[in-house]
Amino acid sequence: MEGERNVLAARSLLSYDYISQLCALLLDLIYHGTNVPKGRGEPILLIPGFLGGDWTMGVMAGWLNRLGYRAYFSGIDWNIDCPNKTGELLRWRLDYIAQETGRPIVLVGHSLGGLLARFLGVNFPEQIRHVVAIGSILLSCQQFVRCRSYAGPWTIPPLSALADGAPVCLASQSSHLFLRGSALPLSSPKGMSS
Repeated sequence: MEGERNVLAARSLLSYDYISQLCALLLDLIYHGTNVPKGRGEPILLIPGFLGGDWTMGVMAGWLNRLGYRAYFSGIDWNIDCPNKTGELLRWRLDYIAQETGRPIVLVGHSLGGLLARFLGVNFPEQIRHVVAIGSILLSCQQFVRCRSYAGPWTIPPLSALADGAPVCLASQSSHLFLRGSALPLSSPKGMSS
């Protein structure tokens, strides 16, 4: 009974914290566009984090659109698939946006979405203007990512499993571009500084 009350109290506090942070955001002058640079229709691809989907990026998309940018969703319902497969799907989305707008794209990714944005920036720099990673580990993510179809689409192995240094992906139809390119440095498109 005591443990049950503690769980209910913790849930209540977490719910209150989420609601209070959302209220603070919605009341903030920056959210309403005060003293914020306005966009000129620049395309921005939003990539959600692990266990998230496009639905988690809705507030940000609305804000960016109100500021004059053109926010695009990734097409990810739940970011739980093998990062190799998701990276390939995002490449198709990137091609579509680039063809539709004819402009370089800003990528904004949260957590795993930031790693996927980095992957796109490394492998397709001619289509990318900037990569923004929020709450992402960008240092040699190759050492942390393992994809195992028998253990679910996404697992983080124990440190002892990393000893061989070679990431493993058992997804049968994956090109492994995500893992190969994750340790490469980002490059700057011509005429842009890093």
